[in-house]
Amino acid sequence: MIRRRDLFALVPVALAASGCATIATSGPVTRISQTPLEQNSQGVDIAPLPPSRGGNTEVILAGFLTAMATPTPGYQVARQYLTEGAAKSWKPDSGAVIYDPQDHPPITTDKSAVITAPLVGQVDGQGRFVPGQGTLQHDFGMQRVGGQWRIGNPPEGLLLAHTLFTRYYSPITIWFLSADSSMLAPQLVHVPDTAANPSRALDALLAGPSTWLGQAVGTALPAEAKGSTTVSIDSDGLALVNLSTQLNVLSEGARTRAAAQIVTTLTEFDQVQAVRLQAGGQVWQIPRASDPTRIRRSDFDSYQPVEQRAASDLVVVRDQVVGRIVEGGSPEFTPISGAFGGRSWGGVPGNVDVGPDLGTVVVVNVARTEVWTTQFGSDQATRRVTATQLCRPQVMLDGTVWSIGTIEGQPTLLRMTLDGQVHRFLVKDLPVGTVSAFRISPDRTTMALIVESGKTRVLGLVRLRGTETITVDGWLEMPVTTTSGRLENPRDVGWAEPATLVVLSPTAQDSRTSVWSVSADGALVEALGPSASDIEPVSLSATPRRQGVTAVIRGNDNRVWRFEDRFRWRLVVGGVTSAVLPG
Repeated sequence: MIRRRDLFALVPVALAASGCATIATSGPVTRISQTPLEQNSQGVDIAPLPPSRGGNTEVILAGFLTAMATPTPGYQVARQYLTEGAAKSWKPDSGAVIYDPQDHPPITTDKSAVITAPLVGQVDGQGRFVPGQGTLQHDFGMQRVGGQWRIGNPPEGLLLAHTLFTRYYSPITIWFLSADSSMLAPQLVHVPDTAANPSRALDALLAGPSTWLGQAVGTALPAEAKGSTTVSIDSDGLALVNLSTQLNVLSEGARTRAAAQIVTTLTEFDQVQAVRLQAGGQVWQIPRASDPTRIRRSDFDSYQPVEQRAASDLVVVRDQVVGRIVEGGSPEFTPISGAFGGRSWGGVPGNVDVGPDLGTVVVVNVARTEVWTTQFGSDQATRRVTATQLCRPQVMLDGTVWSIGTIEGQPTLLRMTLDGQVHRFLVKDLPVGTVSAFRISPDRTTMALIVESGKTRVLGLVRLRGTETITVDGWLEMPVTTTSGRLENPRDVGWAEPATLVVLSPTAQDSRTSVWSVSADGALVEALGPSASDIEPVSLSATPRRQGVTAVIRGNDNRVWRFEDRFRWRLVVGGVTSAVLPG
């Protein structure tokens, strides 16, 4: 989980309270991996203040912006800044527009107040974030009411500076199902800290996925599932959920999948240790649960899209040979057992990937025109695909091998199965350019891409819809906003967690290439480094985990560094032309 909150949240409220003419909307923003307990801790909350008597347009606008970020029931304090008509028609629960205030403060005169700033994204009424581009411009229509300035033209919903959004809102992970219903697939929703609780999470789950993601994921919870979404939790951490009676007609399999979604969603919160599911007051019987009155997250381990593995060995290419660097041991290069551990298999390795158990080894040749595979220890390598502009391959948990290349002038996703078949799927809706990097999400419902055109590279997502025949579409560009500007010309991408990307990129204000942890919806971001000026990363590899970051980078001098903590990277080895972590 990703959470943004620090004591700098006090600054804008304090300024508004003192009648200061400006709002502090820049400054350090940190992100820490959020534990479920932290997700429900309210931290330090400062109640918004009502309008000060005699406040000028700037002070009134400052108070309104702060009151929108720190909601009271019904946003009653924020409504006090509005004219009577505006207060009645304003719909703060309809969603929020997020903007970047850095270097774009509100412009006020003695009669007007306007914000013109870069658009970061929008949050719908359920808390689902969609990144945005372009410019936000809003005139608040200042009016005199009884000798006091009030706002006559509020936004339709909320209007939040990105810094306030990341400080006062918490992400909640809710879980849907992959296309074949074999795995859970996450989606983040963002809600005010005061509303980040299991009941709100269940509400969001029952509301279903976003329109975009909903075409790639499913749910076992039918529309009529909603009963009481108030989740009560006893002192032993048992959450009671009572859904509609209609759910009792679900098949055993559907009931198990629905339970997996609900239990995994609610146990994102630390105070929930187990769940009792009822429909119309009748306790659900879940065959895989050891105790149907206390269903635990561990009862659905087989639905988890990633395994929580120990740190893995590094696989590298040195002098045209694929080898291993044993984690925790000597940094000595050892050629792997089998065809790619030598130079006589029929090609020159460019990029490499391996399965999580080191069973399958796959190489894209240095010319990026061929994909070769072998099994660890086998002297035989097989050329599986011929194309152009092939990307670094990816081996999934089920042993399938994936890559993206250009075939007949079209970007094509390639799936190579263990039985020797090759399936080709056109990647639709992309901007003009060539895919230079990709990684499929652990649940296989989305794919992160970097598309290159000339000297410009952009990051985005596409959906993977279907099981055997896959439709790849729905390009969604992800302009990611940091405290040093937007990510600009990203170089590489991977998955750190089921709902978290790692992106290798400079920013608009800093030409140094760094690694960034980015929520899968692009709403939240954290700099991971490296901070050393002599490291210039050119490629990135990550192993998805349930929680945490396991990643390595290769520099332009062919040294490889392993992530240990924020801005702390450990030198592993030098003299390699490709470096990956298994899985």
